[in-house]
Amino acid sequence: MSSRDTEKTIRELQQFLREHEDEITDEDSMHRLAMAFMSQHNSRLQPKQTETEDASDYLELAEAASSKKKRLEYLHKAVEVEPENIDVQLELLLAEHEKQPNEQLPGLQCLMEQAEKQLDEDGIFEEFQGEFWRAYEETQMLLPLAILYYKQNQFDKAKDYLNRLAKVNRDTKKFMRLEAKHDGYSLRMERGMHGYRPGTIEELVDAYLNSTYLFNATPYFSQWAYQYLRTQTASKKKKPKNEE
Repeated sequence: MSSRDTEKTIRELQQFLREHEDEITDEDSMHRLAMAFMSQHNSRLQPKQTETEDASDYLELAEAASSKKKRLEYLHKAVEVEPENIDVQLELLLAEHEKQPNEQLPGLQCLMEQAEKQLDEDGIFEEFQGEFWRAYEETQMLLPLAILYYKQNQFDKAKDYLNRLAKVNRDTKKFMRLEAKHDGYSLRMERGMHGYRPGTIEELVDAYLNSTYLFNATPYFSQWAYQYLRTQTASKKKKPKNEE
């Protein structure tokens, strides 16, 4: 890149930061905005992508936003760009009803059905029948569903989603044990040890930190979930011997 191009990029970055100055509260928030700008800037430099908007750009801006109003604004734009993106719809749903967990339940169920319909239309069920629930269900969706059904005293459904979560994420029982002990320090340490890895405790901690209000509104869920999962593990170990 020439010095002239570099100067132009710096001016554009400064203009971008001025336009989003109400979202800058500290050095970290300014860094996140700068990274979001560079992501958009680099995508514009790629061939055949100069007119393409990516929902991930708006998701980055939403994560960096310092106010809920701005965050919702960016999430709505992400949905406009990719209306069929289930992950984007999930983020918007959780943000819109952040303080109303009971209002999330119908939307979460709808998204689950929508995801299944999309996969069915694409023939995924036929091609990967045995792998579906392990590969296309997500921690971020299953965890709040289990909590919300528990909150409504629908324990059978809560157990169902908890079982499905345990199949998708091998660290579910470990996470519930730490959360039941209110060991926030250990949870945050687990998140930072290896970075973000899907299907592990890092993903569970990330979902937890984004939905702490759910756990606060349902203080005994983690204890109940841990005891249930521990019982399930014990019952699997005590398989009856085959009678000869």
